[in-house]
Amino acid sequence: MNCYSIKIKDIPLNERPRERLLKYGEEVLSNQELLAIILRTGTKSESALDLAKRLVSNYGGITSIAKSSVYELSKIKGIGLAKACEIKACVEIGRRINSFKDSHRVKITSPEDVALLIVDEMRFLTKEHFRVIFLNTKIMLFK
Repeated sequence: MNCYSIKIKDIPLNERPRERLLKYGEEVLSNQELLAIILRTGTKSESALDLAKRLVSNYGGITSIAKSSVYELSKIKGIGLAKACEIKACVEIGRRINSFKDSHRVKITSPEDVALLIVDEMRFLTKEHFRVIFLNTKIMLFK
């Protein structure tokens, strides 16, 4: 089967992921386009955009990609250890940014407050973990 793959350099300049990000902002890009920017390069037979589309399609979305290990990702044709590490590093940066809270000002008044405090940290864990939260006399996190 002879399959033709469009290279990113063959895509009109204003439709390329990086250029669209620069012109319109990152929020307008699809998950595949954002992942293609992270991947930077594809393979001989597919562009970074095609590789990103295949990756998202095979995993059923970026959440499943985020849950995958470096070694699972690196087994995919076109994703070696270096690209798998880059993907996982981006996921971790996103997780850390999302979970950043000024813990000195967090007041715990309900179980929901505790859940909101740790859900991002524990979202992708694959086995049960036990967490302890210490509060001061003002029902605020104790550090």
